[in-house]
Amino acid sequence: MKEIGLVTTSQTPRSDVVPSLRKMIGGSVEFVEAGALDDLTKEEILKLTPKSDADLLVSRTRDGSEIIFGKSHIIPRLQKCIDSLNAKGVEAIALLCAGSFPRFESKAPIVRPDLLMYGFLKSIPNLKKVGLLVPNEKQQGSIGKEFEEEGFQVVTSWLSPYQQGSVEEAMRPFKRDDVTVISLLCMGHSLELKEKVVQVTSKPAVLSQSLLAKAIDELLI
Repeated sequence: MKEIGLVTTSQTPRSDVVPSLRKMIGGSVEFVEAGALDDLTKEEILKLTPKSDADLLVSRTRDGSEIIFGKSHIIPRLQKCIDSLNAKGVEAIALLCAGSFPRFESKAPIVRPDLLMYGFLKSIPNLKKVGLLVPNEKQQGSIGKEFEEEGFQVVTSWLSPYQQGSVEEAMRPFKRDDVTVISLLCMGHSLELKEKVVQVTSKPAVLSQSLLAKAIDELLI
């Protein structure tokens, strides 16, 4: 059985994501999880405040509650997780976050959901407007700008997978601006949410979880 490392920006276990990935992967695989904030308490994590909206990340703690923290604080911690998984001899490593990151050093191949999403959307040459669904309201400007710099015309909205919210409300900007496709840009966004998004908008939706699962499946020998 192949071992695949899963690195989360927050804490393990990611019981909201890992079972879904397992169902979507056809091959036999064993996941080895590592979390950048595994050794911190919730109170300590709250001190890792974002330096700006562009630095803001949203995830969940071990108990399932939402946590907001700064990306800049955890990049060295993510590299340590990757180093640890390489030492364990995993076949590949997947990052459980759809945000953008710098290049990490690794012997094993690293799969990043942000690059998978860019590549998938760029494979549709006649794509007009992309609806970007992010997990926090403050992320809309910075993530929208990142996609615009990649050549996309975007409309943004937000919906946290870790708190109750209205899908209908979140979809209003996408319906108003008649987007071509909706990109669900959080690893916590689920298949169930994707189905609701499609039902409400009658538009195709691309799930970060699904792209990551398919990429992992392709790497299995």
